[in-house]
Amino acid sequence: MQVRQSNYGMGYGGYPTQDSYGWGGVYGQAGAGGVGNLTQATGSRLGQNIVKTAFSVGNGGWSFTGDALAMLNGPSNSWEQVNSGGLAYLQISRGARPSDAITETFTNPNGFIFDCSTAIALVLLKAQLDSIGPQAFDNVHSRAPMVLAGWTDTSGSEFFMGHSGRTVREGEVTLNGQRSRQGELAPFNAAMGDRLQPGGVYYFERPGDTTTYNQGWNAIYLGGSGNLHQFWRVEDGVHMVDLRQQNNLLIDVTGRYNNEYLSSSAMTPRF
Repeated sequence: MQVRQSNYGMGYGGYPTQDSYGWGGVYGQAGAGGVGNLTQATGSRLGQNIVKTAFSVGNGGWSFTGDALAMLNGPSNSWEQVNSGGLAYLQISRGARPSDAITETFTNPNGFIFDCSTAIALVLLKAQLDSIGPQAFDNVHSRAPMVLAGWTDTSGSEFFMGHSGRTVREGEVTLNGQRSRQGELAPFNAAMGDRLQPGGVYYFERPGDTTTYNQGWNAIYLGGSGNLHQFWRVEDGVHMVDLRQQNNLLIDVTGRYNNEYLSSSAMTPRF
């Protein structure tokens, strides 16, 4: 296992843009409440490959950590672990090809430990690799050293996935006695044009928590209809949720996303 120390400062909070992954416009912003017509089809090659990749990972994949960490769990041919302020991130090894580095995380999942946002980003990166091929992928991701960081940007870079969406005021949303904090994500609202698109990345928000890893979950939408919808997230993989409206919030009544509501945050593929 390669581990080195870093003098990078720690970034916290705020979400860098998705274009920092080099997707450069392959994702369009969408909102992500009412039950109504929640879904739209995707004819997107990237969207189809995101769904395919998530299903291929299934209920396996990488070990999960609630800390802001991306760590090695054994030797790696393509990655080195960088320790920074008590946390860690992964940086591509000198001379390694980005396409090989991403492939290694899928062929040797037991060798890595990730938080939820880094795991989502890896699914998107693998789908991009499958969509454009290794040569184009390497060209895109060789402009700067590839970095995998947790939901806190430990590297000081913006090479990490972010969400955007409407936000709420202090106390505007209440769920199970927990009131929203200023700036938390607003609920999904179909009346405002929000849709679930297969291959899109969505966020389940836990009101009142803006500091811990329990504040919400990143999840990839795989498809569904009516109230039943499939998502993928790290640790428990592909799962079905039953979305029901409660006080203008879409709540999963299976309890998997306990004390959380589907938010307005979404990243959806364009090509």
